[in-house]
Amino acid sequence: MESNPHKVPKGFFEEQRADILNAIKNETSNSSHAITISIFKTMLKAAASIGTIIFATFLIQEFTPEDCKSFACLLDKTDLQSLNETETIILDEWEYELYDEYEFTNQTQ
Repeated sequence: MESNPHKVPKGFFEEQRADILNAIKNETSNSSHAITISIFKTMLKAAASIGTIIFATFLIQEFTPEDCKSFACLLDKTDLQSLNETETIILDEWEYELYDEYEFTNQTQ
């Protein structure tokens, strides 16, 4: 019977088992680290989105006039110098109609 010329070094299988277990532990550690980073990025994006929405809400509320129930209230809150030509024409027509209605009401009494 011939002897086997291929020999495994002493402790090879034990060392290989230890190497495999270490590789699995490192991979698990890296994947949990990657998951943690992924969760952190998602939470950061959510916080940024919420912050943007809150900021926009305050910005919109700051520039929105109070609830006006009449055109007169809205007119009082409007900067007349900032009106463009079309808006000025519409305002003039509205004032003219309002004046005519007032005159008609006073004449019929």
